[in-house]
Amino acid sequence: MLNALNSIGSQMEGKPHAEKVISRLGESINILYGFTQKNEFTIAFQNEWKLVENSIEIQRLLFIPKLIVSISQKEIIPDTYKIPVGLIQIPVENALLHGLRNKENGEFFLNINFSEDNYFYLIEIIDNGIGRAKSSEINNFKKNGNGLKTIHEIINILNHNQSNVIQFEITDNPIETGTKVTLKLKKEIDYEKIEL
Repeated sequence: MLNALNSIGSQMEGKPHAEKVISRLGESINILYGFTQKNEFTIAFQNEWKLVENSIEIQRLLFIPKLIVSISQKEIIPDTYKIPVGLIQIPVENALLHGLRNKENGEFFLNINFSEDNYFYLIEIIDNGIGRAKSSEINNFKKNGNGLKTIHEIINILNHNQSNVIQFEITDNPIETGTKVTLKLKKEIDYEKIEL
């Protein structure tokens, strides 16, 4: 797949959007390929974040050119911190695909806020898209639901083995339309004891 993308990319001279999309997609495939070579279900935060950045940029280039992204205090999470693959990327991609991409007018905001206390990292993913109720009426929302299901299954297994190491909550944005995802991750999670 990477070779195919590189070949396509070489034919895209003069089409900067296409080249950028292929480059981002190729980078994500490379990260995920490296992940599949290991007998683990976690990924370093720096790689998970690169998947997030690539998802945002691909959607911005192809579908949401007016997207405004705000990211605060990402640096509080160490690059090497282990995280279940897709834990941040999937809710961000859902916000883009189902919330913001289906919005017809107005401003398009995606806010990702990081904070911490002594024991936990807190991540909030907030969009001002069309919201869950309207998204549930659209076909592409109904067809693409396995990502969140897998995340919930992994979180349930982790929390069964260690008390509330990851909390995941989706709510409707209380200020305007859109959705808010809240992730609370314990700073010290012992993944070595867990087999999926």
